[in-house]
Parts: sequence; C-alpha cells; structure tokens
Amino acid sequence: MTAIRDKLVGGRSGPGFGDWVNIFNEAATSRQLKNLPEAHPLNDIRTLLAHADAEKPAKP
Repeated sequence: MTAIRDKLVGGRSGPGFGDWVNIFNEAATSRQLKNLPEAHPLNDIRTLLAHADAEKPAKP
C-alpha cells in the first residue's frame, strides 16, 4: 500500500499490473472488507475474485 501511495503522490507513475493484482487479491480476501454495505462496488470485485475459477490460470 505504501509503495502504491508513494507512486501516486510522487507523480512517478500509477499502479502497475502487479500492484493491481495485489489490490484485487486483498479486496477478495480481506476480513475487514467483508463488513462493507452490500451495495458497495468492492463487493462485486470480492465475489468475482473469491470464486475458485479466478485462481486458475487461463488456458492458451
């Protein structure tokens, strides 16, 4: 989180692909985010990424 914040504040760059992967994984697994209101947009990400198929690599 600190590295992403520093990138944004410093104007060096935005979040990279790896940063987004970490953000989405955190959203999917965070106990704190389980308490969000049902209509919160992060709940869509949580339910999408919490599905077992989201962990499987794509087949060529």
